[in-house]
Amino acid sequence: MSYLDNDSIPWKLITSSILICKFVFDNYSEIHRYKLLNNPTPPKILKSEPIVNLYECHRLEARLDLITNFVKNLNKCILSCLSISINVLYYLWVISGFILSKFSWALPTVSTNSLVVRCLVFYCIQRLGSDLESFRLDCIYTFLSELGMNKYKWKSWLRDKILSLVISDSLSAILTLSLGVIIDYCGDNYVIYGTSFVTVYIIFIYSITPSLIDPLFFKFNHLEQGNLRNEIIKLAAKHGFSSRDIYVIDSSKKTSRQNAYITGLPWNRKIVLFDSLIKTSSNKEVLANMAQLFGHYKHGHINKLVLLAIADSVLYICLSTGFVKNKSLLKAFGFDSDAPGLVGYILFHNLFSFYRILSRHITKQLVTRFENFAKKHAEDLGYYCFFRTASIKSLGLDLYSKESDWLHATYFKNHISLMEQLVGIEILLDLLKRNELN
Repeated sequence: MSYLDNDSIPWKLITSSILICKFVFDNYSEIHRYKLLNNPTPPKILKSEPIVNLYECHRLEARLDLITNFVKNLNKCILSCLSISINVLYYLWVISGFILSKFSWALPTVSTNSLVVRCLVFYCIQRLGSDLESFRLDCIYTFLSELGMNKYKWKSWLRDKILSLVISDSLSAILTLSLGVIIDYCGDNYVIYGTSFVTVYIIFIYSITPSLIDPLFFKFNHLEQGNLRNEIIKLAAKHGFSSRDIYVIDSSKKTSRQNAYITGLPWNRKIVLFDSLIKTSSNKEVLANMAQLFGHYKHGHINKLVLLAIADSVLYICLSTGFVKNKSLLKAFGFDSDAPGLVGYILFHNLFSFYRILSRHITKQLVTRFENFAKKHAEDLGYYCFFRTASIKSLGLDLYSKESDWLHATYFKNHISLMEQLVGIEILLDLLKRNELN
């Protein structure tokens, strides 16, 4: 791709324009949905339900959510464009060299002269700046836009937020710095070694999440012996799910959402239930949720999503080959042509932000398709009636289940909304009644 290494290409303008277009595209559907939420009339499906009185409160909360999210995205877009215009990355690279020189007395000679160590310092400075901004905005987002769902106390939220930043930054550093080293030392074999590393990395993340990361944020207890556990094990056996690791987490301390999920890879899979789901649902309603999860398992959706993540990362690395060592791109942002691969990879990441839009859209469409398959599977097992009662209970608690227009749902939603589920279930029940009468 030598034709891309051209000094006449306005790389800064292109990158800023892409970031602005991404912001506009991200928020157009949010604004469209905001207009929809101005309608004070609740959906017909809710008019006969007791939670209709909560509709106005939830409508206001949903609009507040959209406003805070818009401000958060606008702030991020402005800061990104500003950092591009004044070459913030270049100055951070200079600062990283200055820090190493000032602390050379405390470091081995090999460390102060090492490109890898300087890349590490550079990456840490960059992440620190973005983390501080993220911390401020997430604080506003959590305690203002999630009024109906958030059960956090300041102390526990602060602890979880800092811990999540440390973990995400550490894992991100391993991935990004390793790719930077591969770019610098593997030359033309970058794609081969890069894709191999990313494949191992993704499998590693999926493997450690259930046993090492999740327990840092929630307390995991085995589901106590009883009818519910026996019914779940029986339902699991019908689907060939052999694991008997069924856990309940203390989610009610942090959120009022109701959920259940299967996590892990074949060698460490476990079933996780929110305690809020068990507290507010009957055994049949819990089993309706489990039937949907086992529908995912039966159709291999979990493994397919892992393979999709690997394929997406491999394609991303292949696309980066024409940019990570692009001299004109590096020069446009103030760097020399021999700048480390880490810098080129970060610049490529900003330049290809539109790719993340496309990737996210494709992934969400596939996940929505999986959700529909799993829901139909549960309905085929006879759980549609219990889906209705469970959906109504969840609708009374879940801020994010409000009706949304097709554009917003297509771009932001993995699951069909609870209102759409209720409409579908009502149609199904009506057909069954007619068949019984005939």
